Amino acid sequence: MGEHIRPYPATPDMTAPQAHTRNSRRSDIVRATLALAFAVGPDAVSTSLIAKRLGISQPAIYKHFKTKDAIWLEVSERLSERIGENILACNASPLSPERKLRDLVCRHLAFVQEVPALPDIMVMRHASASHQIIRQRLQREMARLRELMEDLIRQSQERNTIRADIAAADISTLIIGAVQGQVLRMIVSRDPSRLVADGQRLFDLQIRTLAPSESAS
Repeated sequence: MGEHIRPYPATPDMTAPQAHTRNSRRSDIVRATLALAFAVGPDAVSTSLIAKRLGISQPAIYKHFKTKDAIWLEVSERLSERIGENILACNASPLSPERKLRDLVCRHLAFVQEVPALPDIMVMRHASASHQIIRQRLQREMARLRELMEDLIRQSQERNTIRADIAAADISTLIIGAVQGQVLRMIVSRDPSRLVADGQRLFDLQIRTLAPSESAS
């Protein structure tokens, strides 16, 4: 499933095919790492497993990444960029705050469905410095996502489309809790295929229950 992550190599120079090939191979290694992280767990991923999945020799991996930690740092950078892109896209959207909120949640659900290893990567247990950097990067982006979510909830409350008598932080916690519940089910079942559809349905249900009453509007 992790094979479907969008690659984010640097824009290739069309006059330099060798550089393009290097970037492509780096992206292949990142995708293989993500697929294996979901299949066997991030802590069990090794360069030998990556090489086997790609059908190349293990030394070939080190032509593109000096160490396994370097692979993980590249993975975290690309995942963080993707979360950041979703935040930027939401901010730039002309939709109403409540529609932006739904879009933000759906974008994140789609991202996790594409990269189902993300939750496991965020709680990697390895104590190396690089793994701490990975967690910090991803947690920082997720904090930004939550801040935007709370801001959109407050804007919706001002527009009287979401109840104003509940703190925005609490509503955000409820929404995130529903998302995390679906993610946990995915982790247990090892099947991410229903994540977006089920997550959207539950989000819409939550928002309906949080709508102001007729008498308050």
